[in-house]
Amino acid sequence: MLQQLAKESAKVNGAPPCNFSEAKNPPLEIRDQGGLTAYSGSAGFLSFVVFPAHVSSPPKFEKTAILITTFRNYLHYHIKASKTYLHMRMRRKVSEWLQVLNRSHHETRAGQKEKTTASGRTFRRAGAASS
Repeated sequence: MLQQLAKESAKVNGAPPCNFSEAKNPPLEIRDQGGLTAYSGSAGFLSFVVFPAHVSSPPKFEKTAILITTFRNYLHYHIKASKTYLHMRMRRKVSEWLQVLNRSHHETRAGQKEKTTASGRTFRRAGAASS
Protein backbone atom coordinates (compact mmCIF):
# COMPACT_ATOMS: atom_id res chain seq x y z
CA MET A 1 0.00 0.00 0.00
CA LEU A 2 2.79 2.43 0.85
CA GLN A 3 4.66 1.57 -2.35
CA GLN A 4 1.55 2.41 -4.36
CA LEU A 5 1.12 5.65 -2.39
CA ALA A 6 4.69 6.62 -3.26
CA LYS A 7 4.03 5.93 -6.96
CA GLU A 8 0.69 7.74 -7.06
CA SER A 9 1.96 10.85 -5.22
CA ALA A 10 4.16 11.65 -8.22
CA LYS A 11 0.99 12.17 -10.28
CA VAL A 12 -0.43 14.84 -7.94
CA ASN A 13 0.72 18.36 -8.75
CA GLY A 14 2.02 20.32 -5.77
CA ALA A 15 2.28 17.31 -3.47
CA PRO A 16 5.62 16.68 -1.81
CA PRO A 17 7.33 13.67 -3.35
CA CYS A 18 7.46 10.64 -1.10
CA ASN A 19 9.62 7.56 -1.13
CA PHE A 20 8.99 4.19 0.50
CA SER A 21 11.91 2.01 1.54
CA GLU A 22 11.97 -1.25 3.45
CA ALA A 23 13.77 -1.56 6.78
CA LYS A 24 16.61 -3.58 5.27
CA ASN A 25 17.43 -0.55 3.10
CA PRO A 26 16.59 2.52 5.25
CA PRO A 27 16.87 6.12 3.99
CA LEU A 28 20.34 7.67 4.00
CA GLU A 29 19.38 10.19 6.70
CA ILE A 30 18.85 7.51 9.34
CA ARG A 31 21.00 4.67 8.04
CA ASP A 32 23.67 5.28 10.72
CA GLN A 33 21.18 5.18 13.62
CA GLY A 34 21.36 2.19 15.91
CA GLY A 35 18.56 -0.30 16.46
CA LEU A 36 17.22 -0.42 12.90
CA THR A 37 18.06 -4.10 12.48
CA ALA A 38 15.44 -5.04 15.09
CA TYR A 39 12.69 -3.98 12.69
CA SER A 40 14.14 -5.42 9.50
CA GLY A 41 11.23 -7.80 8.83
CA SER A 42 8.25 -5.78 9.99
CA ALA A 43 8.86 -2.11 9.24
CA GLY A 44 9.32 0.32 6.42
CA PHE A 45 10.07 4.01 6.00
CA LEU A 46 8.07 6.63 4.17
CA SER A 47 10.03 9.81 3.47
CA PHE A 48 8.49 13.09 2.37
CA VAL A 49 10.57 15.70 0.58
CA VAL A 50 9.46 19.21 1.50
CA PHE A 51 10.67 21.87 -0.94
CA PRO A 52 10.90 25.61 -0.19
CA ALA A 53 7.79 26.16 -2.33
CA HIS A 54 5.78 24.07 0.16
CA VAL A 55 6.72 26.36 3.07
CA SER A 56 7.24 29.72 1.32
CA SER A 57 4.38 31.51 3.09
CA PRO A 58 2.85 31.08 6.57
CA PRO A 59 -0.42 29.56 5.23
CA LYS A 60 1.51 27.06 3.06
CA PHE A 61 3.81 26.22 5.96
CA GLU A 62 0.84 25.62 8.26
CA LYS A 63 -0.96 23.48 5.69
CA THR A 64 2.15 21.39 5.00
CA ALA A 65 2.82 20.90 8.72
CA ILE A 66 -0.77 19.85 9.40
CA LEU A 67 -0.84 17.40 6.47
CA ILE A 68 2.45 15.75 7.42
CA THR A 69 1.58 15.48 11.13
CA THR A 70 -1.86 14.00 10.42
CA PHE A 71 -0.54 11.53 7.84
CA ARG A 72 -0.27 8.79 10.48
CA ASN A 73 -3.98 9.06 11.28
CA TYR A 74 -4.78 9.09 7.56
CA LEU A 75 -2.72 5.94 7.05
CA HIS A 76 -4.28 4.13 10.02
CA TYR A 77 -7.77 5.00 8.77
CA HIS A 78 -7.06 3.48 5.35
CA ILE A 79 -5.45 0.37 6.83
CA LYS A 80 -8.49 -0.23 9.04
CA ALA A 81 -10.85 0.46 6.14
CA SER A 82 -9.08 -2.08 3.91
CA LYS A 83 -9.10 -4.68 6.72
CA THR A 84 -12.82 -4.08 7.20
CA TYR A 85 -13.45 -4.46 3.48
CA LEU A 86 -11.50 -7.74 3.35
CA HIS A 87 -13.30 -9.13 6.42
CA MET A 88 -16.65 -8.13 4.93
CA ARG A 89 -15.82 -10.00 1.72
CA MET A 90 -14.67 -13.07 3.67
CA ARG A 91 -17.87 -13.10 5.78
CA ARG A 92 -19.99 -12.79 2.63
CA LYS A 93 -18.10 -15.66 0.98
CA VAL A 94 -18.51 -17.88 4.07
CA SER A 95 -22.25 -17.19 4.19
CA GLU A 96 -22.51 -18.09 0.49
CA TRP A 97 -20.68 -21.36 1.12
CA LEU A 98 -22.96 -22.12 4.08
CA GLN A 99 -26.00 -21.56 1.87
CA VAL A 100 -24.60 -24.01 -0.68
CA LEU A 101 -23.94 -26.58 2.04
CA ASN A 102 -27.40 -26.14 3.53
CA ARG A 103 -29.03 -26.62 0.11
CA SER A 104 -27.06 -29.76 -0.63
CA HIS A 105 -28.72 -33.17 -0.40
CA HIS A 106 -27.04 -35.43 2.11
CA GLU A 107 -26.96 -39.05 0.98
CA THR A 108 -26.69 -42.00 3.32
CA ARG A 109 -24.80 -45.14 2.44
CA ALA A 110 -26.84 -48.16 1.48
CA GLY A 111 -27.57 -50.29 4.52
CA GLN A 112 -26.28 -47.72 7.01
CA LYS A 113 -28.96 -46.82 9.52
CA GLU A 114 -29.16 -43.79 11.73
CA LYS A 115 -29.24 -44.54 15.43
CA THR A 116 -31.28 -42.57 17.95
CA THR A 117 -30.17 -41.79 21.48
CA ALA A 118 -32.48 -41.64 24.50
CA SER A 119 -32.62 -37.84 24.19
CA GLY A 120 -33.77 -38.07 20.57
CA ARG A 121 -30.55 -37.12 18.79
CA THR A 122 -29.63 -39.10 15.71
CA PHE A 123 -26.17 -40.24 14.67
CA ARG A 124 -24.35 -42.66 12.43
CA ARG A 125 -21.45 -44.73 13.66
CA ALA A 126 -18.15 -43.73 12.10
CA GLY A 127 -16.36 -46.54 10.33
CA ALA A 128 -19.02 -49.14 11.09
CA ALA A 129 -19.25 -51.79 8.42
CA SER A 130 -22.65 -52.30 6.90
CA SER A 131 -24.15 -55.78 7.25
